[in-house]
Amino acid sequence: MRFSGVRVSGGARRGPHLAGLAAFLGLVGLGVAAALGWFAPGAPGGGGVPTASAQAAPVDYDADNDGLIEVRSLPQLDAIRHDLDGNGVPVAAGTTTYAAAFPDRITATTSRMGCPAGVCTGYELDNDLDFDVNNDGMIAAPDPYTNWVPIGGSYTATFDGNGHTISNLTLSRSSHAGLFRSISSSGVIRNLGFIDPNVSVSGVAGQGVGSLAGANGGTIIASYAEGGSSSATTLSAAGGLVGYHSGTIQASYSTVSVSGDGGSLVGGLAASFTGGSIIASYAAGTVSGGATSARGGLTGTIQNNPSITASYCDSTVVTGVGCRGTGNFTGSLTQQTTANLASPTSYTGIYANWNLDIDGDHFPD
Repeated sequence: MRFSGVRVSGGARRGPHLAGLAAFLGLVGLGVAAALGWFAPGAPGGGGVPTASAQAAPVDYDADNDGLIEVRSLPQLDAIRHDLDGNGVPVAAGTTTYAAAFPDRITATTSRMGCPAGVCTGYELDNDLDFDVNNDGMIAAPDPYTNWVPIGGSYTATFDGNGHTISNLTLSRSSHAGLFRSISSSGVIRNLGFIDPNVSVSGVAGQGVGSLAGANGGTIIASYAEGGSSSATTLSAAGGLVGYHSGTIQASYSTVSVSGDGGSLVGGLAASFTGGSIIASYAAGTVSGGATSARGGLTGTIQNNPSITASYCDSTVVTGVGCRGTGNFTGSLTQQTTANLASPTSYTGIYANWNLDIDGDHFPD
């Protein structure tokens, strides 16, 4: 674990809860083998980006023809901020930066970026990424992104992690913050993991912070954040995965340590839950806050009677608070232990909705 500008743990690594977490993720539809694959260490760093001098011919950035532009480096991840709708056409102000990150890209309308029929619908990771670029155990110069600027406005497209991880994301901001600033109702984030994020928001009331996003109104599926910290001050909201949540979180979890000062909202998975749903998800990170903060093992505060299904917070880690801070919801939310939940005998009780159809093929996964 590390804190802003100081020592970090290097690379994607197996977490202390591997066996229990992998078993849980298998139950929610990823399959045990696939779940274990999430934790397999990948090549740290950013992968390669073709250079204009080495690539005279147009480059196909959608080699698998799934309509998602492939991201292999931190500069390419950073360039997404200039194309929030994921169609491969950057806004005018970001054209130069985008072209540098994706050199020799195909710009023809009928085959843009190499996407089928020129129709791109978002981005996908092709390898693990690590903000500790020089692997010296520090997030500091010469690392190029020592205080990440969240992608946004609001992201409206698909981002598929393909089971890859982003390690050592570090930021301290005064507005909605995370990898993304916010996810819109049409945004979809899936199959993405964070290792040892260190994110915080302060100075302005009503702002949210999480590893993935400061605010989520879209759909998050099969994604997680392991280790690290998320914190908020000045009447803001800190969550392990997202700050403010009004969309869907499904088959996802966080073990991030989350904290806030008096009056802040603090939740292990999401700080503030104001609508939508949380399905087959959990939090197993420590949660702490001031005397007047709303804090909960899964979510700090709940409004508008949203839905929680087959989800829990880990009672062995979350002490002194319940799974929710304040507010009512429809569904089920219990304090459990990851160890006890790792070996169900049937899909009944809290397990009833864990065998989900995540991939939309109408069969349980």
